[in-house]
Amino acid sequence: LLPTQQERFFINALRSDFDGVVAKLSEVNVEKAEARDFRDTNMIFRRIRESEGGFAQLHKIVSDHLREWFVTLGLQAIERTHPSELLSESSAQLLHQVAALLDSQGEYEKALPLYELSLDIREKVLGADHP
Repeated sequence: LLPTQQERFFINALRSDFDGVVAKLSEVNVEKAEARDFRDTNMIFRRIRESEGGFAQLHKIVSDHLREWFVTLGLQAIERTHPSELLSESSAQLLHQVAALLDSQGEYEKALPLYELSLDIREKVLGADHP
């Protein structure tokens, strides 16, 4: 989806400020979308308003797809992490954030092993006695 350099930048942003990235992309507002020709915009918006659920349903669909995309990118970032770099606070944080996203989507069975791995990494990096 993204060129290599942009993907690296995006993954780094996910690692350093996952909540901020998710919050920013959650601000996507389909009602502010534009087409090259205003008549196309008007026709598209009319059809959306006439459809079951209208813009509210479309916003939900877009938000759901964005959350799925974040999960995919977060997991890909972890998979691509060199083993020597996996034992880091940023990897543990990313795992935790992806797990929380899955948890919020009701994907508890997928979230649990990520929470556990995140906790395991944090204990190895920070020590079992760290609060």
